[in-house]
Amino acid sequence: MFVVWRVISPCHSIVFIMKCSNYNIIQEKGDFSYWYNCLTRHYFRLPLSLGRKVYECLQKQMYDHLPIILKEKLTEGGFIIPDDFDELRFIRRKNDEAIESKNYFLIILPTLNCNYRCWYCIQEHVVSKMDNDTLEKIKSHIDYMIDQEHISSLHIDWFGGEPLMYFKEIVVPISEHAKEKCRHAGIDFLNSSTTNGFFLNPTNIRECLRLGFKQFQITLDGNREHHDTVKFSNGCDSTFNHVLTNINNLLSQSSDVIMYLRINYTKDNLTEEIVDQVKQYINPINRSKIVVTPRKVWQENVDRNFNAHIIKILDKFREAGFLVEYCNFISSYLPCYANKKYYNAINFNGNVVKCTACNDLYESNARGVLLNDGKIAWNNEFDKKYLQKSFENDKCLSCNKLPLCMGLCPREHFNGETYCKEKAISSSFENSIITLIDRSYEIEALK
Repeated sequence: MFVVWRVISPCHSIVFIMKCSNYNIIQEKGDFSYWYNCLTRHYFRLPLSLGRKVYECLQKQMYDHLPIILKEKLTEGGFIIPDDFDELRFIRRKNDEAIESKNYFLIILPTLNCNYRCWYCIQEHVVSKMDNDTLEKIKSHIDYMIDQEHISSLHIDWFGGEPLMYFKEIVVPISEHAKEKCRHAGIDFLNSSTTNGFFLNPTNIRECLRLGFKQFQITLDGNREHHDTVKFSNGCDSTFNHVLTNINNLLSQSSDVIMYLRINYTKDNLTEEIVDQVKQYINPINRSKIVVTPRKVWQENVDRNFNAHIIKILDKFREAGFLVEYCNFISSYLPCYANKKYYNAINFNGNVVKCTACNDLYESNARGVLLNDGKIAWNNEFDKKYLQKSFENDKCLSCNKLPLCMGLCPREHFNGETYCKEKAISSSFENSIITLIDRSYEIEALK
């Protein structure tokens, strides 16, 4: 579909041939028409009658009939693009750049053991602890990546098991080495952790802030009553209360830490009372540092009718001053963070994997091994499998949501899977977009 854009100057007129983007999503609901471009992530809404007129103008290539402000909104937002702009070529280039980006994301697992035994956890809680030999190899690996691979930045995420079980013995010395090495090399360093938050006591909080921790992801399992039946510890009356107290203490001591409060939910464990229960332990000044991110427990069947309940709870969190995540769109031109050359996960025993959400961590035949000089020796070029482009198929290439999704999980792709990833998400892209736009307009109206 093409439209003509005329730019008039005092001397002459230049005619540019324009076309509609392949990645527009236009939806109607209630009194509004919703416009979202998946490539630029720009969006807006219009009164329903006006939205239909604008859509009709584009369908009939009657661009000159549009008001100037709408012409600008459509062109600046990428809804209308120059005829010679190849969007698919742009996506492929951005994908290549993301794969080759030298911003190194390194996951380190000090242990596969955990102080909890959550019923839904995919990991086997192996009694384990990283030894000093592996610790020194990791330091050498950091040196190698900076000195030889010339990475642009280093982001370490501590994972497990529960990574903070061995905070002083493992997290501190490696973090100190990494922070100093990055400082000397003049590159950015970011420390983060995916943790249950139990061990974030005052001493560890001070050390985390000294070591450059800027992000945490901590999980609640629904409201207090459900959480405490899933996560419990001897001598602790309520791990729900304990962890939220730790979170509040941490945020009270830093102005630039972001906390991702993940809520693992089922139909049974999530009620509106969770908002008041969380508010009770988080000071109002700290709530804007917390991003609430609901995630369906993977064993739970997808039920998109339940999404309205999730949105209602998120609205209550937002009204209480928290940040919320209404949509979980991937925006990095990758289907998964493992689909990167400069991404690895080092297990407690020195084995290296690309994915921590599978059984590779427990395989006797290592996918990769960390060597004394800091290099990684991959078994049968295992790492190359994760660089395959799972979107290079007719179905994905013709999908208007391609820039948001970028295809199937790399591991499932090279194992021969072909299903559409959208079917596994708890809310359709279209409904999520409408929610995102509505809430954005509501927030703007309150300013």
